[in-house]
Amino acid sequence: MDKFFIKKPRSSSDLSVSSHVAPEAQRETITSSSSNVDCILGVGSLKRDPGERKPIFEYDSNIRDVVRRHYILMGPYQPKLRVYPKTTFGTSNRQFNPEWFNAPNSAWLEYSIDDDVIFCLCC
Repeated sequence: MDKFFIKKPRSSSDLSVSSHVAPEAQRETITSSSSNVDCILGVGSLKRDPGERKPIFEYDSNIRDVVRRHYILMGPYQPKLRVYPKTTFGTSNRQFNPEWFNAPNSAWLEYSIDDDVIFCLCC
Protein backbone atom coordinates (compact mmCIF):
# COMPACT_ATOMS: atom_id res chain seq x y z
CA MET A 1 0.00 0.00 0.00
CA ASP A 2 2.90 2.33 0.78
CA LYS A 3 4.08 1.93 -2.81
CA PHE A 4 0.98 3.66 -4.16
CA PHE A 5 0.41 6.38 -1.59
CA ILE A 6 2.76 8.82 0.03
CA LYS A 7 1.87 9.87 3.56
CA LYS A 8 1.44 13.57 4.02
CA PRO A 9 3.00 14.99 7.20
CA ARG A 10 0.51 16.52 9.61
CA SER A 11 1.23 19.71 11.44
CA SER A 12 -0.70 21.28 14.30
CA SER A 13 -1.51 24.34 12.17
CA ASP A 14 -3.31 22.15 9.61
CA LEU A 15 -5.51 20.68 12.32
CA SER A 16 -6.46 24.02 13.84
CA VAL A 17 -7.39 25.51 10.47
CA SER A 18 -9.55 22.55 9.50
CA SER A 19 -11.43 22.63 12.83
CA HIS A 20 -12.38 26.28 12.23
CA VAL A 21 -13.43 25.76 8.63
CA ALA A 22 -15.66 22.72 9.09
CA PRO A 23 -18.44 24.31 11.24
CA GLU A 24 -18.68 27.30 8.90
CA ALA A 25 -18.92 25.03 5.88
CA GLN A 26 -21.59 22.98 7.63
CA ARG A 27 -23.62 26.12 8.41
CA GLU A 28 -23.39 27.22 4.78
CA THR A 29 -24.52 23.78 3.62
CA ILE A 30 -27.48 23.75 6.02
CA THR A 31 -28.47 27.31 5.10
CA SER A 32 -28.30 26.57 1.39
CA SER A 33 -30.28 23.36 1.88
CA SER A 34 -33.04 25.24 3.71
CA SER A 35 -33.32 27.64 0.78
CA ASN A 36 -33.48 24.58 -1.48
CA VAL A 37 -36.53 23.40 0.45
CA ASP A 38 -38.24 26.71 -0.28
CA CYS A 39 -37.41 26.37 -3.98
CA ILE A 40 -38.43 22.71 -4.24
CA LEU A 41 -41.54 22.68 -2.06
CA GLY A 42 -42.57 26.32 -2.07
CA VAL A 43 -42.30 28.86 0.72
CA GLY A 44 -44.30 27.93 3.79
CA SER A 45 -45.29 24.47 2.59
CA LEU A 46 -43.66 22.78 5.60
CA LYS A 47 -45.90 22.83 8.67
CA ARG A 48 -44.60 23.97 12.05
CA ASP A 49 -47.12 21.91 14.05
CA PRO A 50 -45.71 18.36 14.26
CA GLY A 51 -49.23 16.89 14.20
CA GLU A 52 -49.85 18.44 10.77
CA ARG A 53 -46.49 17.47 9.25
CA LYS A 54 -46.21 14.95 6.48
CA PRO A 55 -43.96 12.05 7.59
CA ILE A 56 -40.41 12.28 6.22
CA PHE A 57 -40.70 8.92 4.42
CA GLU A 58 -43.53 10.34 2.28
CA TYR A 59 -41.16 12.88 0.69
CA ASP A 60 -39.15 11.99 -2.38
CA SER A 61 -35.96 10.19 -1.36
CA ASN A 62 -33.86 12.90 -3.04
CA ILE A 63 -35.08 15.67 -0.72
CA ARG A 64 -35.63 13.88 2.61
CA ASP A 65 -32.35 15.06 4.11
CA VAL A 66 -33.03 18.61 2.98
CA VAL A 67 -36.47 18.54 4.64
CA ARG A 68 -34.97 17.10 7.85
CA ARG A 69 -32.33 19.83 7.97
CA HIS A 70 -34.97 22.47 7.40
CA TYR A 71 -37.04 21.23 10.36
CA ILE A 72 -33.93 21.13 12.55
CA LEU A 73 -33.03 24.69 11.53
CA MET A 74 -36.54 25.88 12.41
CA GLY A 75 -36.13 24.31 15.85
CA PRO A 76 -38.73 22.57 17.99
CA TYR A 77 -42.31 23.84 17.93
CA GLN A 78 -42.99 24.86 21.53
CA PRO A 79 -46.12 27.02 21.67
CA LYS A 80 -46.74 28.75 25.00
CA LEU A 81 -50.47 28.60 25.74
CA ARG A 82 -52.15 29.97 28.84
CA VAL A 83 -54.28 26.84 29.20
CA TYR A 84 -53.57 23.43 27.71
CA PRO A 85 -56.49 21.07 27.07
CA LYS A 86 -57.21 18.39 29.66
CA THR A 87 -57.44 14.73 28.71
CA THR A 88 -59.20 12.06 30.74
CA PHE A 89 -56.76 9.27 31.51
CA GLY A 90 -58.37 6.54 33.58
CA THR A 91 -60.08 8.31 36.48
CA SER A 92 -57.99 11.49 36.39
CA ASN A 93 -57.63 14.48 34.10
CA ARG A 94 -54.17 15.26 32.74
CA GLN A 95 -52.75 18.13 30.73
CA PHE A 96 -49.46 19.15 29.18
CA ASN A 97 -47.12 21.06 31.49
CA PRO A 98 -45.16 23.82 29.67
CA GLU A 99 -42.35 23.48 32.23
CA TRP A 100 -41.40 20.29 30.41
CA PHE A 101 -39.93 22.50 27.66
CA ASN A 102 -37.35 23.72 30.22
CA ALA A 103 -36.54 20.33 31.73
CA PRO A 104 -33.05 18.88 31.19
CA ASN A 105 -32.65 16.88 27.98
CA SER A 106 -35.97 18.12 26.57
CA ALA A 107 -34.69 20.76 24.15
CA TRP A 108 -36.16 18.74 21.23
CA LEU A 109 -39.61 18.40 22.78
CA GLU A 110 -42.46 19.61 20.53
CA TYR A 111 -46.16 20.09 21.24
CA SER A 112 -48.98 19.75 18.71
CA ILE A 113 -51.86 22.11 19.42
CA ASP A 114 -54.21 20.30 17.04
CA ASP A 115 -53.58 16.81 18.40
CA ASP A 116 -52.72 17.71 22.04
CA VAL A 117 -49.71 15.38 21.80
CA ILE A 118 -45.98 15.79 22.38
CA PHE A 119 -43.31 14.80 19.85
CA CYS A 120 -39.54 14.61 19.67
CA LEU A 121 -38.16 16.78 16.83
CA CYS A 122 -35.36 14.39 15.91
CA CYS A 123 -37.53 11.28 16.16
